[in-house]
Amino acid sequence: MIDLNGQHGVTQQYKNSYDEGTKYQDFIAVKFNLCCYSNRQNQYDKGENTLGMEIKYDHRFEETHNLYLEIKEKTNKNNFEFVPSGIYSNTHWLYLIGNYKIAFVFSTKIMRTYFERRPELFKKVETLTSIGYLLNLEQANIYCINKFYF
Repeated sequence: MIDLNGQHGVTQQYKNSYDEGTKYQDFIAVKFNLCCYSNRQNQYDKGENTLGMEIKYDHRFEETHNLYLEIKEKTNKNNFEFVPSGIYSNTHWLYLIGNYKIAFVFSTKIMRTYFERRPELFKKVETLTSIGYLLNLEQANIYCINKFYF
């Protein structure tokens, strides 16, 4: 995640999503006793926390029973190109995604391999600001390396 203080060109939707995500990150940090980095340079260099785990809140999971694993993003639809994020960010080896009832943990290395070698297994989704893959609940249970209930 990035520090949005003083950043230009990010949309209100991105800011809202960022705020929602940091609240969930705090929730997970407390549950797993994680030390999270708040300094922007540390986040870029080391990732979100000392464990090396990207934390994502999927606010639609309970409604859709799908997880959205992002691979690229833009902070604004007018930005020229997408940048690697989520599963393709190089600052972590684990990817936790879920909500306040359940969280799935994936190996970024394993999921990258599936996305690159067997993309037909997943539904690819592209919006103006994000590219990723949808995993239904059955796929999430197959490909996750761990699952936690809260």
